[in-house]
Amino acid sequence: MQGIDIEDISRFENKDRIADSKFLERVFTKDELEYCYSRKNCASHLCARFCAKEAVIKVLSYSGIKHTKYNDIEIYHGKFGEPYVRFLGGRYSGIKIDISISHDKTKAIAVAIIK
Repeated sequence: MQGIDIEDISRFENKDRIADSKFLERVFTKDELEYCYSRKNCASHLCARFCAKEAVIKVLSYSGIKHTKYNDIEIYHGKFGEPYVRFLGGRYSGIKIDISISHDKTKAIAVAIIK
């Protein structure tokens, strides 16, 4: 099974949304925010991670796992920059998901496949 999501990066260029700490804390982990804010184009990285989390939530939902919280999912990079999914809090132990993320100037997209 797979989940996919695509978003306009402009959603995350909105200064009100980026400044909305409640939204950011609900969606992203501290490490994700630190990574995104360290990048030149913060909005594209925030958007890409949001897409990745949406794709993961969709694939979990298709597998019968409901009510997943955004910040229970962390998107991080491996040694060579490849994206990985990490579940926090031990709720989803044993579930493995492959993720692919991409973005250009205006859109971000992610695909998640449950193993």
